[in-house]
Amino acid sequence: MIRRVPPDDMEKVKPLAAGLDDQIMAQAVLDGTRPGVVLSNDEKTPSSVFIAAPEGSFAWTYLCGRANDSAFNNALHHWLFDEEGLGGQVAFSFLVCDDASWESALKEILAPRVSIPDRRLFYSCTHAPRAWREEIPEGYDVLPVDADLLQSAVEIPEKVEQWFDHNFGSRYAFLQRGFGAVAVHDNRIVGWCLADSIASNRADIGPETEEAHQRKGLATATTCLTLKQGFDRGLEKIGWHCHVINEPSIKTANSAGFKLNYEYPAYAVHFDVEKHAGLAKTIGDEIIGQAREALNSGSYEEAHRLFECALGFSAHEDPAVYVQAAQAASCCNQIDVAFTRLENAFTLGWVPPEQERVQPELARLTTDPRWTTLEGEPHRLAQ
Repeated sequence: MIRRVPPDDMEKVKPLAAGLDDQIMAQAVLDGTRPGVVLSNDEKTPSSVFIAAPEGSFAWTYLCGRANDSAFNNALHHWLFDEEGLGGQVAFSFLVCDDASWESALKEILAPRVSIPDRRLFYSCTHAPRAWREEIPEGYDVLPVDADLLQSAVEIPEKVEQWFDHNFGSRYAFLQRGFGAVAVHDNRIVGWCLADSIASNRADIGPETEEAHQRKGLATATTCLTLKQGFDRGLEKIGWHCHVINEPSIKTANSAGFKLNYEYPAYAVHFDVEKHAGLAKTIGDEIIGQAREALNSGSYEEAHRLFECALGFSAHEDPAVYVQAAQAASCCNQIDVAFTRLENAFTLGWVPPEQERVQPELARLTTDPRWTTLEGEPHRLAQ
């Protein structure tokens, strides 16, 4: 049903991870260049695979191969949540699947948690960075992460030391395989960009800058020096992953010369059931806010997508949310969805307003026989 894949058997599961080709952290675990865990459903002929790359209290996790193996999915559920397979310290994860077939399987794997969708962007760079040194602000220096730096008197933040351990196994392993750059101010590191993972001739990198030193161009500078180091050692492609709403990260990627390749789905998972439910509500409310903005601006397709995304994993007590979702669906000619959302609103106390008070986006629905069946005692009118 489920087994931990030993290093000697990784070649058997690597072909199943072809759909995760740009997820270098997953590929690095398979290559053995990054600490992690790989589970499969069969020793001789694996067809379903789970990959985890823990980072302390957080873990990047991946699913690939055949999604409809219920025995594997249920065994993985017990390993993750009942047996604490990733360790009790791992509280949160982002989960990436190789294709959409895993969406239904997540009900088995995550139960009773609902799957919380997230949207991420993948950028890549295949060329040396632009000139950047003249942009470093006065009082700062940008240096490569090498033995000389680590043996110097420069103060190294705990986060950087943890990066070495979590992503490479140790400081020594990072110096052997990794690369990166730091921004130094008053003899302490205040910003950095480091290789997340390396697999074959590719790598993923990521920056961070302390808040007091942000908006000075340090993230771009450390990223550019990190790119130079990666290409100097023969890498052919360097990747960058971030959330779709992470504007500072997107700005840095563009400034450093990365190009957007595509958007892809991921799932947020909290290992504590109650905290997962709270997370679902928080993220759902954020997406509803974005959906309302899109609706108000006339971006009906985007509003419809966002409403359905949020309502797919987070229920709401405000009937106006469902009425607004119906408005967006109606404008996208999704009439059945629109009436489903109006029925949701009805169960919360909403009833159709007088004909002359019907919102323009709902007007087309009033000629449908289903409109006349929407009745009840109103708690409020959705206007």
